[in-house]
Amino acid sequence: ELNICWDLSANNFIKALDGSCEDEFNFSYPNGFAIGKVEVSKIYELLEGNSKIYDSCDLWKTADKSKTLEVIKNWHKGIALTPPLLSISYNNLISIVSGNHRFNVARIYGEGTVIFSVPLEIKDNISCMLDNGIEWIS
Repeated sequence: ELNICWDLSANNFIKALDGSCEDEFNFSYPNGFAIGKVEVSKIYELLEGNSKIYDSCDLWKTADKSKTLEVIKNWHKGIALTPPLLSISYNNLISIVSGNHRFNVARIYGEGTVIFSVPLEIKDNISCMLDNGIEWIS
């Protein structure tokens, strides 16, 4: 059984971006993040195609197995992971900048809602895209 839990400490968000150094991270996200909670299906409906994993077979066929196993192992141990970082793609769909494995493992394992982060400057746009169905945590 997985204990899907999220690390909401802003100091740990840099961990979400594999290999990003602190200066690069601060330059890319100078205004910080908003944290929201929403039904997984609302994000999935608007998700860019390259971020979609259709089912568990597709997960094991297309996703990076070591990253997938790491997510499952951590949640099995009850270790909180940073939430997926979302953005808006050029074609007005939601893209997962970081956390695709976390999002899709949570979704496939039956999580009804997901916590996510977005750069503060696109918070209102994401709210509109998701029909204001977001519970903003911060």
